[in-house]
Amino acid sequence: MGRIEVSLSRLVLLLAAAAFPLLSAATEHRSILCPDGHATCFSGEPVTLRLMLHDPTSQSGTLAWAYSAQRHTLAAGEIQVIFDPSKPAQVEIPLKGPEVREGVIYDTQFRARLVGRHGEARAEFRRVFWIFPRNPFADRRQWLQRLNIAVYDPGGKTLTTLLDAKVPCTRIRSLETQSAGVIVIGEGVRLSGSLTETMTRLAAAGATVLCLSPADTSLPFPGTGDGSPAASRIALCQADIIHELDKRLDIEGWSAKGDAVSTRLRPEAFRGQVSLRPTEATQGWPWIDVGYPSGGRLIICGFGIIRCWDAGPTPRYLLLRILESTDRAEKSTLSLSSPE
Repeated sequence: MGRIEVSLSRLVLLLAAAAFPLLSAATEHRSILCPDGHATCFSGEPVTLRLMLHDPTSQSGTLAWAYSAQRHTLAAGEIQVIFDPSKPAQVEIPLKGPEVREGVIYDTQFRARLVGRHGEARAEFRRVFWIFPRNPFADRRQWLQRLNIAVYDPGGKTLTTLLDAKVPCTRIRSLETQSAGVIVIGEGVRLSGSLTETMTRLAAAGATVLCLSPADTSLPFPGTGDGSPAASRIALCQADIIHELDKRLDIEGWSAKGDAVSTRLRPEAFRGQVSLRPTEATQGWPWIDVGYPSGGRLIICGFGIIRCWDAGPTPRYLLLRILESTDRAEKSTLSLSSPE
């Protein structure tokens, strides 16, 4: 994971790496692991928690678990576990999050303890599950209208998704007609030379341009082309930008493949020109955020928000957080704490 910040006076590189070693029956001690990083679900939605248990010194044990919210137990149980020294035991636990009203994000806790034959605790596991309403835009219509959202989406899928979510927005056939507000470029649009020039010009003039997972796209590195507007800030970020926007959201578990990223771009130099080119390598950047002295922004978001819209709360609420981040007044009111 990482982030690059570029300003007029300095270049700051922040990289954070996390290694998650695979479970090895020969080397691991007693443990309870959850390979799925998923920690969110919709209100009232059933989910299955898959655990991997390993205890090389026992033949059997008991997994005691409890699922609770606000100190009230929602479900609990015990599962007898038989261990195979050559591989971890696998356990599936069905859970169902509580119903929550619109506008409320609720935290619940799952706890599990592996108990030996004599009642001794041998391993423990804990995880917070955040319960989200299905529509992140409920009761936000007035604020969304103030953003003046325009959608350029020849394919139509992004526009349809936003309209179904009750996001007030207008469809535009050309960017040339826009001058302000939030301009959304639909997911999967291929950015041509003229389109990227117009996007940059609008952002430099003060608009916010949000480009969702462009397809097969190469574009000049901001501020490096002839006549390109000078940027005041450029940020290249990995998936940890999701937690910067809202620490409750999942970085993993967006889809069956688990990968949240649809598009990565990587700076490349050719004949003295620096471009952002698509790459499948993990060294590419799924988030590029360019700020201009006017206050405008150009955001290229490579996360598959529309592709994974129904996979869970994170894609929907990530879009909400991105829109909030474009509004200075709204940013000052954000709170990441759980509701009382």
